Amino acid sequence: MRNLLPNLSSRFRFLRTYQPDVGESLPSDNARESISPPAPPRKRTLICSRVGDEISQPGRARSIWALNTARAVEENGYEAWLLGRSSNLEYDVTKPWGLRSLRRHVEGIYGINATMKFVLSNVALGFVRDFEGEWEFASGFLAETLAQVDYAHVRDPRVLPLCAELGIPFVYEDHNESHHLAIARNEIEALSSGSCKAVVAITPAVGTRLVEMGVSQASILVEDSGVNLGTASRNVERLLSWRRFLCQESYDAIAFYGGGLQAERGIDQILGAANLLPKVLFVIAGGTERDQESTRSRRSEAACRNVKVCGYLDQATFREIAQAGDVLLFTRMNNDRVEITSPLKFFDYLAAASPIVAFAIPAIERLISDGIAVTLYDDDSSDSLASAISHSLAAFPWTRHGYPKNRELAKTHDWQARQRRILDRLTSGNVSQ
Repeated sequence: MRNLLPNLSSRFRFLRTYQPDVGESLPSDNARESISPPAPPRKRTLICSRVGDEISQPGRARSIWALNTARAVEENGYEAWLLGRSSNLEYDVTKPWGLRSLRRHVEGIYGINATMKFVLSNVALGFVRDFEGEWEFASGFLAETLAQVDYAHVRDPRVLPLCAELGIPFVYEDHNESHHLAIARNEIEALSSGSCKAVVAITPAVGTRLVEMGVSQASILVEDSGVNLGTASRNVERLLSWRRFLCQESYDAIAFYGGGLQAERGIDQILGAANLLPKVLFVIAGGTERDQESTRSRRSEAACRNVKVCGYLDQATFREIAQAGDVLLFTRMNNDRVEITSPLKFFDYLAAASPIVAFAIPAIERLISDGIAVTLYDDDSSDSLASAISHSLAAFPWTRHGYPKNRELAKTHDWQARQRRILDRLTSGNVSQ
């Protein structure tokens, strides 16, 4: 493999030894004399979604993955270094208050304890926004960062050759995104190196594609998305307050959708079903600002008076409204992407313990068992969705304490347990080839 490491600029020298995040402080010499000997250092794991991603991108599933994965790494006893940018936020992260504000922002939006170390590429690289045209420059920064960690867990295939050349044990995770499908030959070769401990496929269909690309079957680990159980407790009084506020004696039930608002998510099915069920209030949350405006326009065109488009919700508010809902909607268009879809929001729905109506994708069908309050439908039409909602309302009426088996199923898919299985492969002495 050719040498991928460029001559590194002095602007990266600060990464050569561990430095605390801006705003952290180390004990003074006098204080050090009075404290116990330090505990052995924790192994450092770099978490990288897509190089150039912002740390916080509401409406972007990669941000949810990156932050929850980093938190799960910490909960499993490792030190997580999360690579990302903070240039879309108005915090001066070179100052202590700015970094603290970034942590509070992340904790408020995503409902996690943000104890991970942020490796902020916009601080180190400044002007580099699109890494495609500046990859040699950016790879120097990445190489300096990788040289200080023990392991790497990445979703960007461009990072793989650097890991292989530096001898950093890594796990590569493939979610069937466009850059995963466009993986280059030298990046595929890195998956056969001694540094590659596992290749995580988000669904069995993705695993099949990886094998067809030449990845060893033994190295593939199929893992669904995870769920954050930190906000899963139920405050019954707040749930009743939400129900009163939303229904206001005008509606008999609440149908809640939370997630992306792209066309393939079946939003038009929801608008059509709303016209068929005028006594049900449909609450739609999530998506980018552009998609939210598009959904509001389509709602007006369809004359849906019983649809609220409420924008992006933080994790705690999302969970409360989901718990207050009579039925939670997991809609999809029936296209070739259903085979590779991992239902991130479905696990959030399960944790909320409210009844679910879901389009029958393979990843959900293999999860369903007796006693789970889930109604599946397999025709991506508004009529079929409306019928499934009516069935769910009759079969699974809303209860104050939800449906425990839904919650129990969610517990088997929490981020910490998912990451423990991945770390077991990542930190093992054996390489799966």
